[in-house]
Amino acid sequence: MPTVPDTRIGKIEFYESHLDPWLAAGGAIGLSTGSITAQADRVAAARAAYDAHLAAEAAARAGIAVRSIEAASTTPAATTSEHDARD
Repeated sequence: MPTVPDTRIGKIEFYESHLDPWLAAGGAIGLSTGSITAQADRVAAARAAYDAHLAAEAAARAGIAVRSIEAASTTPAATTSEHDARD
């Protein structure tokens, strides 16, 4: 019998993959349709939050990369301008 993984994404994927079988056999295994539906809602919310987390991380990385590129492109120009001004 499978056990719930320890990682967040592992838990989300575990429940996503088990919801349909639980819904199909809920009565036979002692689960009500309402409890399965409530679990499905929680899993959907967890998936949305996880996806939003990944999007926020990607946006942060992109912002850092853009700022690093901007900083790298402006620093040598300022140094060159200062050097040209002295000559």
